[in-house]
Amino acid sequence: METKKIYIVLTSTRTILARIIRLWVKKPYNHVSISLDRELNEMYCFGRRRPRNPFIAGFIKEDWETGFHATFNNIPCLVYECEIDAKIYDNIKEIIDEFYMDHLKYKFNIIGLIGNAVGFDIKREKHYYCAEFLSYLFEESGLYSFNEAHTRRRPMDFSGFLNSKLIYDGYINDYKEQSEVKQIIL
Repeated sequence: METKKIYIVLTSTRTILARIIRLWVKKPYNHVSISLDRELNEMYCFGRRRPRNPFIAGFIKEDWETGFHATFNNIPCLVYECEIDAKIYDNIKEIIDEFYMDHLKYKFNIIGLIGNAVGFDIKREKHYYCAEFLSYLFEESGLYSFNEAHTRRRPMDFSGFLNSKLIYDGYINDYKEQSEVKQIIL
């Protein structure tokens, strides 16, 4: 059986919304993304489209030159590597590609995020928050079935998800720099 790897990236951003989420859920990491490569060049999530404007958010591919991680420094992160069946990987990539082709149609589900915090499932068409999207993505791709609403997911639910192993614990910009150095050396 051929396998490929995906990367689950948990971050602890320093925005006001992130601080509220951390206080509410009492967990250190408040955001989750998925990357299709170890260097995090193909990293996707539901987040800010413009780093300094929290009101313009939706499905994004992280832009390391001008995006959130370029704008805000010293963001703690955990990077998990998860080996999966190649067919499931292809399914995940296909779903991400579909979202990316119509990325402006997808919005951030702030109401669903608030609902999650108080125990309500609030699903809105073409609206997701980060953990809700990963839950949807993993179920639709055939990777995993949560057997409950995607709006029940929180970022820390993906810590050590399935057979993943922690490969990095530190600042995301340091990880990115180390990955780039490794590529140059190799």
